[in-house]
Amino acid sequence: MVINQLQSRDITDPKVLQAMLTVPRHQFVD
Repeated sequence: MVINQLQSRDITDPKVLQAMLTVPRHQFVD
């Protein structure tokens, strides 16, 4: 789901996509 949302915004960097899959969501939100 998250990957599809990112790719639809032209975010295709594999490192970014992998980070979004592996890092817990609360690490991205302050």
